Amino acid sequence: MKWIVLLLVIVTGCTTTNEEPRTDPKDLVGGSTSWFIVNPTPMHLDSAWGGRASAKELYDNFEKCETATTQNPVTVNNQKYDNPSTCYLSLLTNSNSDIVIRKIESGLETKVATSTVSAKGDSYEVSMNWSKFTWMREPELKSTSNEQVEGDEALYKIGVGVSIVAKIYNTSAGIDLTDLPSIAIAAQTSESRGTVSFERIGINGKVTEMVFPGLTKDLSPETLSTAFDGVQKIQLLLYSDKDVVLKPSVLGYRLPEKAELDESAAGWLYIGHYPNETSLLSGFHKISAINGSPKISELVDKVVKVTEQKSLRVDKPRFPSYSIPAAIESVPANCELKVLELNSVGLSKYWALVSKVRNCDTK
Repeated sequence: MKWIVLLLVIVTGCTTTNEEPRTDPKDLVGGSTSWFIVNPTPMHLDSAWGGRASAKELYDNFEKCETATTQNPVTVNNQKYDNPSTCYLSLLTNSNSDIVIRKIESGLETKVATSTVSAKGDSYEVSMNWSKFTWMREPELKSTSNEQVEGDEALYKIGVGVSIVAKIYNTSAGIDLTDLPSIAIAAQTSESRGTVSFERIGINGKVTEMVFPGLTKDLSPETLSTAFDGVQKIQLLLYSDKDVVLKPSVLGYRLPEKAELDESAAGWLYIGHYPNETSLLSGFHKISAINGSPKISELVDKVVKVTEQKSLRVDKPRFPSYSIPAAIESVPANCELKVLELNSVGLSKYWALVSKVRNCDTK
């Protein structure tokens, strides 16, 4: 089974509706065997997991780092630290840079670009992101009976970083959108115009604010060069400036290896918003059972029928932003699907991993 994914979309609102959650395009970077999904609004680690009680060992270490002082150093992985930022950096063992290209549509909405070369008259947003990070699994969950249950199999990217975001409007054709200097030159030598902005994610301190302020300026080779210099200086200051204050955030997550997914699965189906798993499956969400009126908790291994066109998606929404990955395909009304797995996501929204049974081919 080959799943091709182009977009990541976000759930909006928590009200009950008979429609699938509405979506807005975001970013997804594809790999040969797994997918990394960018969190568009990085969330501080302690806000995301809400405290020590639900955390794993790595979170406990981050929590220890936060309390480190000269008077009361902490020991993490057999090393003593008297500064939180130095302690955090010992846990953020990876670093990389990536570029994300979006096409700016009318109304300034953005969509993932389908090409890395500009088309005449189009507008683009190009982000270069550098991060210092580590990977973390979701803290183990507990059932209402306080027993450990299986957690999320996704890996979360935890760290700090900086972003350079260049926007160029009314481009000429043929610009390499992965080459920020070329974009800056084009903004000055053609009818194009552009801006560049700088953002620090979880990196604070007086010196870092001077080196890399969160400002938006006209895009030019000079302002872009200043931004690149700022990134390099920030990388050095992380280890040399005692006044740097770090706040690790959830930057995104990576899905499991595709080889681990059920080969018979067609994708994830949004079942609907129900008060709890003992609720009866309702036709309100345009999904009905072939036999009887089962409870939500009884749907696994049963066949359901959609009574209107529905989207099957590459994944279920996941903590902490509960973003909805892109659709794999749409199935028509009267398509029958077998529920292989059922998950409660967010505020009582149920999603099922399904396989096709009959009447699922689009004409």
